[in-house]
Amino acid sequence: MVDARIGETIGQAATMSKFGTNAGIPGIAAAMLAVTVAAAEAGPARPAGAEPAGWQIEVTSYGWFSGFHGDTATLPPLPAARVDMGFGDILSKLDGALMGIVYARRDRLILWGDLMYSKLSVDERFTTPVSSSLTLSSSTLVVSGGLGWRVVDDRVWNLDLMAGARLYRVKTDAQLSLPGFGITRSGDTDEVWVDPMLGAHAGVRLSDRWYLTSWALAGGSDTGSKLSWDAFGGVGWKYDDRYTLLAGYRGLGIDHTRGGYVYDIVQHGPIIGVKTSF
Repeated sequence: MVDARIGETIGQAATMSKFGTNAGIPGIAAAMLAVTVAAAEAGPARPAGAEPAGWQIEVTSYGWFSGFHGDTATLPPLPAARVDMGFGDILSKLDGALMGIVYARRDRLILWGDLMYSKLSVDERFTTPVSSSLTLSSSTLVVSGGLGWRVVDDRVWNLDLMAGARLYRVKTDAQLSLPGFGITRSGDTDEVWVDPMLGAHAGVRLSDRWYLTSWALAGGSDTGSKLSWDAFGGVGWKYDDRYTLLAGYRGLGIDHTRGGYVYDIVQHGPIIGVKTSF
């Protein structure tokens, strides 16, 4: 029973480190800063002849009010734990996060890079069947990058084909204490894997200020995830030539299993953000 409860606590903590930090967290920032390739790029197509010369760079910061569910076992041989958590469940455990993307386009060529880092801590006390405590620290680094090519670019809509890779690093440290028996045990894992990713981004221009945006990426490999996917759909409103307000819904999933290590999670929720163009 103790192993099951500890496994569930570790599963929740490691999952929140990976996914929960994308939502806006009071005390860390007014809204958690994150950037998504799709939201940054798939804006309204400019009329022919209106494209500025040289590289165009767009960065989007947003709050992601997401929940997640799935199965995790990040400290084998502890068993996998089922995780079902809403946005409000993760706020008190987050230590910090750093996220951002640089997205650049010149004519039809696209270059993009994405960095996401998050860390959380958990300190749990158990009284049954024996008194015990668990201290856990979990951090996640996700680095993505790749190339793209704009295959359609006209007054009404645009379409980009994308290819790249996504690197994951999930580090978990835990210490279990049983004061009544004078026992203290600690353990850690440092799991790293890489997934190739393919996808497409699309934008539809509704008016001079309003547009629709959507994108999807998917990948996986024999040595990485069985399946890794990321999708977004939303609407944008141009305030001026530099700033755009965005709102939409995003889903992200990963299924990675190696030996006794399990990371099978789906995260989804609404987002609100601001895009800045340079």
